[in-house]
Amino acid sequence: MLRYVLYAIECIDEEKKKENHLLYLSQTDLMTGIYNRSYGERMISELLDGHRQGLFCLFDVDKFKNINDKYGHSVGDSVLIEISKALQRVKRENDVVMRLGGDEFAAYFLDIDSESAASEIIAAFFDEISKLHIEPITEKVSVSLGAVLYKDGFSFDSIYKLADSGVYDSKTNKGNSYTFFT
Repeated sequence: MLRYVLYAIECIDEEKKKENHLLYLSQTDLMTGIYNRSYGERMISELLDGHRQGLFCLFDVDKFKNINDKYGHSVGDSVLIEISKALQRVKRENDVVMRLGGDEFAAYFLDIDSESAASEIIAAFFDEISKLHIEPITEKVSVSLGAVLYKDGFSFDSIYKLADSGVYDSKTNKGNSYTFFT
């Protein structure tokens, strides 16, 4: 014969909130709100390993050191934040965008499989960059970009190295410029 029943409820809402916050911190670049290098690289590596067609873009801000030296680091930080917002405006739902560190960013745009489609998305990004007006900067902010279409056998390191050489080739041109590798 049952005389007593003990009933206990444990609320784990706070614990779950803390866990989700820690997960967010481990995946996110806190200044820009986009993925950090570690998480973004892991996401792109999984896409490459899964043979997902796409466009890898690597870029940095032209003359960023000059911006920091002339206007101060808080203005430099504003540039990075606005660049990340421009990148997010062209990003589609399943694309991966990240800040690698400093003024270097990367993106993997899924299901881009031709140079013409790649050029369209890069043009849209450059259009967003050209609209940036960051006080008190008087000169236009621009980026140099290296772009690579997916090929079987690419790892993150191999696609990064190829795109990085494109970034340096692009720096020979003035203003939003890109070098494309197929």
